[in-house]
Amino acid sequence: LARSDALSALDHADRALVVLQSLELPAIPIEIANRALRAEALLALQRPVDARSEVDLAIERLRASNPGAGAKRVHLLMLLARIERTAGDVEAARAAVVGARSLGVPTQYLDQRTRDLLRTE
Repeated sequence: LARSDALSALDHADRALVVLQSLELPAIPIEIANRALRAEALLALQRPVDARSEVDLAIERLRASNPGAGAKRVHLLMLLARIERTAGDVEAARAAVVGARSLGVPTQYLDQRTRDLLRTE
């Protein structure tokens, strides 16, 4: 995605998920990060419905495997807010932002992009 090549990013994420799923492991951080990357690529390709499904699955897998991972959950919820806004669902976007803020994660634990999004929402 850094090279503005969403199709390539999506292809790499898809291949990585195939490998991870073949290992039949419980959710691991790389799977969740890969699902977030896949959601970002789908969003860049103007496929918000698919992106929403992917980020919802990432959030579900994170809750199941590491319910205390607040910073990662904030990141995923802010990604969900961007997806919902792109899909035209302002209320769902607002709910995702409220959910992210309600976790009370100190901003120093968040990446710069997530901090900026929280500040502007």
